[in-house]
Amino acid sequence: MKKVIFALISFLFSTTIVSVAQEEAPQDSVKMPNDQIVINILSNTWLNAPSEITLMPVSIGAEVYAMTLLIGKNSSLSLAIGFGVGVNNVHNNALPYDSIGITYFKQIAGGYEYIKNKFSSTYVDIPIEIRFRTKPNIKKRNFKVSLGGKFGYMITNYIKYSGDDFRTLTKKNVKFKEYNFSNVLPYRYGVFLRVGYGKVNGIINYTLSSFFEKNKGPDVIPVSVGLSFTIL
Repeated sequence: MKKVIFALISFLFSTTIVSVAQEEAPQDSVKMPNDQIVINILSNTWLNAPSEITLMPVSIGAEVYAMTLLIGKNSSLSLAIGFGVGVNNVHNNALPYDSIGITYFKQIAGGYEYIKNKFSSTYVDIPIEIRFRTKPNIKKRNFKVSLGGKFGYMITNYIKYSGDDFRTLTKKNVKFKEYNFSNVLPYRYGVFLRVGYGKVNGIINYTLSSFFEKNKGPDVIPVSVGLSFTIL
């Protein structure tokens, strides 16, 4: 599956370069939206989550990217690259523990109530995308499809909990954060698809790398869907 996705992206990138090189003069006069700032509001989840974990149906995260066009500024087909930050939150009912260098999950004991329990991770990302866009209408809106990939480096991760203190077996309310839990892969790479009209798009992110290092934790794959807004 991963080989097919990479092959498709490589084909589309080569198609973009050839198509832009063959543009005719009339096409260059078309003023396309720049879409310089991209804001994604996402619901994050994990594929292949261990049976010990129940993931909440909605876990809100966000990404903000500054984009710049490389080629095809006035073309229906273009290539853009960017830089920004992505925050993933996964709400659930378990906590990670380590045993002989391997991370596993254990549910929070029954009878303890909590408002929040989530894994949060923040990345610096470099996205690159191929944009297919129709000519803008009289209101300067157009239909667009963007297919791309991104590479990110993790700058922080933590667990955030708010609720009964299950660690001391009391009903005392506590809040805590624990940073840098073990065996997390320090980078990520994946593909994404944005489809929409005007400044509002739907988006899906599929991470090709696992969240944990190989054989040192569950093979969970981060995935997110949501809305993408382009400005400037």
